[in-house]
Amino acid sequence: MRPLAETTLDDWRSLLDLNLTASFLTVREAVRHFLRDGGGRVIGIASRQGADRAPAQQAAYGASKAGLIRLLEATAAEYAGNDIQAVAVAPSMILFGGEDADGVRADDLAAMCAYLCADAGAAHNGATLRMYGTA
Repeated sequence: MRPLAETTLDDWRSLLDLNLTASFLTVREAVRHFLRDGGGRVIGIASRQGADRAPAQQAAYGASKAGLIRLLEATAAEYAGNDIQAVAVAPSMILFGGEDADGVRADDLAAMCAYLCADAGAAHNGATLRMYGTA
C-alpha cells in the first residue's frame, strides 16, 4: 500500500508478477493439462479491490486482481466447449481465526471453492463470485 505517485516501477511489476503473471502461468498450464485429460476447473482468488473498486494506495494490487478476473473470464469463454470452466472468487479480507475484523472466514472460502469444483459449480463458468460477508 502506497500512494500512486510513490509507487515505483519495481513495486508495480512485483505485484503484477505475483498476482497476475503467476496466475497466467498457472492457468495456462492447467488448461494444457485439462485439454489432454478432458476438462477441469480453474478457480482464481481475486479480491474485492479487483472486482469492484480499489481503494486509495492500492492501484497496483487492484489492477493485478482485476487483471486476474479478466484472465479467468477469457479462459472460461475460450474453453467452455472443452469442458474447462474458470471462475474468480473475490473475497474481502480473509480471516484465518482470531481476527476482530469484518471479512470471510478461510474455511468458508475453501467451502466455496469445493462447491465450485462439484457438478453444480459448472453453472458459474466465467463468473466472479463476491464473498464480502462478515465473520
